Amino acid sequence: MENGKNGSKNRKQVPRRPSNAFTREFRFFVCSPAGTWDPGIPIAASRAGEIGLLDLTHLDDTSRADWAIDRLNRLSSGGKGLVVHARSGKVERAAHASVTKPEVVLLVPDPGADLVETLRMWKAVAREVGVVVTRLEEFEWARHPEVDFVVAKGHEAGGNVGEETTFVLLQRLLDVQLQKPVYAWGGIGSHTAAACRIAGAAGVVLDWQLSLMRESLLPAAMRRRITRMDGSETAVVPGPNGRQLRLYDQPGMSAKEHLELAVDNAVDNPRKSSVDGHGTTSWDKTINALMAVPDVEDRLWPIGQDACWASTWVEQMPTVGRALAKLRDDVDRVVKQCLDNQSLARGGPLARSHGTEFPLVQGPMTRVSDVPEFCEAVAHGGGLPFLALALMRGEEARSVLTRTRDLMGDRPWGVGMLGFLPLELREEQFAVIEDIRPP
Repeated sequence: MENGKNGSKNRKQVPRRPSNAFTREFRFFVCSPAGTWDPGIPIAASRAGEIGLLDLTHLDDTSRADWAIDRLNRLSSGGKGLVVHARSGKVERAAHASVTKPEVVLLVPDPGADLVETLRMWKAVAREVGVVVTRLEEFEWARHPEVDFVVAKGHEAGGNVGEETTFVLLQRLLDVQLQKPVYAWGGIGSHTAAACRIAGAAGVVLDWQLSLMRESLLPAAMRRRITRMDGSETAVVPGPNGRQLRLYDQPGMSAKEHLELAVDNAVDNPRKSSVDGHGTTSWDKTINALMAVPDVEDRLWPIGQDACWASTWVEQMPTVGRALAKLRDDVDRVVKQCLDNQSLARGGPLARSHGTEFPLVQGPMTRVSDVPEFCEAVAHGGGLPFLALALMRGEEARSVLTRTRDLMGDRPWGVGMLGFLPLELREEQFAVIEDIRPP
């Protein structure tokens, strides 16, 4: 393709960031689904050659922690570890005393936690200690020199999350050049795992995708609910200090209502939302209590949107080991295809099929890409622009489409329409598009 056609002939070439993403080890961190404190899935993952992590966050019962860690210690045959709050509570102290030779310990930031002391405590027993980052305010944790790796936990994941999605947060952490591995958590499937590897991630974190496997102790009532999931069954509750929590919320479930009431009480009584001597807030205590409720309908289930893949995964591969083996094969296959076909490269097959320099499509955005000059700028940058017609009436749409056609010439562009338009307005816009068709 001729560069001049896309207005890029004399544009400065952007240097590619060096990456060894395709040659280094790509690891799977496999967590017990949060709030279950069930070692079965991480044990199976360790036996399959991956890193199995027992998630002890929001657990108040030390005897339950001791039972789960004892099984993890005895039955794991490979890499194992823990996910714990970055504080010195009773469960964290019990876990530190009982876990034997953990490969990995993953710390979840807590308000008021002493990071230096927490790192010192866990570095004494673990080979690697990492931190979970969900938002910009936690980047300082990632920069600490004693932190071995960082996990970018996106908005799609279950439990404590921030505003940014996994891919966006992953890119932010990679761009600040921490000089340490970054892993992706949230929304991970076979293709998204491959995309994370291509983007430069050192690995991915899995949890609820494996919740229906044979090794899971999830109650039958919750298994039935997850089997029917399509990803829309979760909700996010805004908590204090910019914190958020994603949980399963459907008719008949009460946890979301209780959480929202706790937030209202914290606003009305600021002293009750303060941090106690162990780094635990009233928000955390409410979450802990709701996760310990025995009744399925009243319990808080911190489930992410990616639980919708659990039913497909268990149908294809019913055990954790087989599911992880298939996922690794899928990731390797997709990455190899990208390398062989250069489908995402500048001037590659996808870009050529669009008639653009880069395989990038700019989605239509109301009040942003309803300007012809915006489309021209996207095309000049090498992408495929889409004009947004939004709620334009026929004559206004005709004027904008005419100007866009004249400005773009023979370069490719498209038009985006809102799916919920009234029939009359939709027909007006269709008539104009039929008359002034994009190439």
